[in-house]
Amino acid sequence: MNILDVTAINKTYTKQRWFKKSVHPVLKNVTFSLAPGECIAIVGESGSGKSTLANIMLGIESATSGEMIFREKTLTKSYYKQIRKEIQGVFQNSYASLNPLQKVEDILKEPLRNFDLPFNKSKLLYLLDIVGLEPSLLQHYPGELSGGQQQRLAIARAIATEPSILILDEITSNLDMVLQKKILQLLQQLQQTQGLSLLFITHDIQVARFVASRILIMNEGEVIDQLSKYQEPSHSLAKQLFQAVLPSHPSKR
Repeated sequence: MNILDVTAINKTYTKQRWFKKSVHPVLKNVTFSLAPGECIAIVGESGSGKSTLANIMLGIESATSGEMIFREKTLTKSYYKQIRKEIQGVFQNSYASLNPLQKVEDILKEPLRNFDLPFNKSKLLYLLDIVGLEPSLLQHYPGELSGGQQQRLAIARAIATEPSILILDEITSNLDMVLQKKILQLLQQLQQTQGLSLLFITHDIQVARFVASRILIMNEGEVIDQLSKYQEPSHSLAKQLFQAVLPSHPSKR
């Protein structure tokens, strides 16, 4: 049984200028499923619709048409409110998602309060520990943390509600290679220990192959290819995306 089934999701934006109306399709019949404990990577160039899809799955935006089924029940607005704590997200700019006027302690308390979940200091220390942050950081502000620490804090806040699905939108793109690897290893650890299902959105093929068991390739709002981490793409546009990866050594570029 899948934890999430996404079926024929479409998203269009309509712009009205004077007497002329233009319709811009952003997502076109996006369909895939996510199994419990699975990590799927969605890969595509900028503007391919990846972030719009993430926003729809997180309830930030609504699809124009299509259906999402969570635990065999259609995700209507009313049902989404009931299971909101089950689907959480982490975004590219972690600092922008953190309130600079709140201490780390209050940032971690916020989602627990929002969902009327019990908490104490032990819970907050546990959340810090699980993402590899020191207990002393509870009284720090986000601006006093490094970029890697801010991203770990954003992850700690997202898992505070013990979600079933974590949606990660380009969360390593602003980090150097060493921090990228640490964050990816942390996510793999959380996937194993917490039983999380991960949807990892990225433009980086190498990152996708490191973290995911299955990769979906998007182009202009469509899923044009699906493959395992070890497979080569079959679609011509997907092949171009894979071939665009630079060799590791500058002399080979």
